Order: sequence, then structure tokens, then C-alpha cells
Amino acid sequence: MIQHVPLTSLHVPTLKVIFILVELPPQTWPQILRLQRAMQVQMLLVN
Repeated sequence: MIQHVPLTSLHVPTLKVIFILVELPPQTWPQILRLQRAMQVQMLLVN
């Protein structure tokens, strides 16, 4: 069973990723989003 994660804990990394995306060329965005999704899954598994 996946524990409920407070939105605030996911919000901060998402904002950071958005700022990173703004600085990077668009062709790298899918990789970064995939990486971020993987990191969120890892955080859920660790908790």
C-alpha cells in the first residue's frame, strides 16, 4: 500500500525541475521528466 505523501513534499522538487527545465534546451526535457518521475517513485518506496 502506497502511503499518502503530502503535496508539499512533491511540490518543491517539481518547482526545482521547472526551473531546471527553463534553463535547458527543450530536447532534454523528456529525459529530465523521466528522471524526476523515477526519483519520486524512489522516494515513495523509501518512505
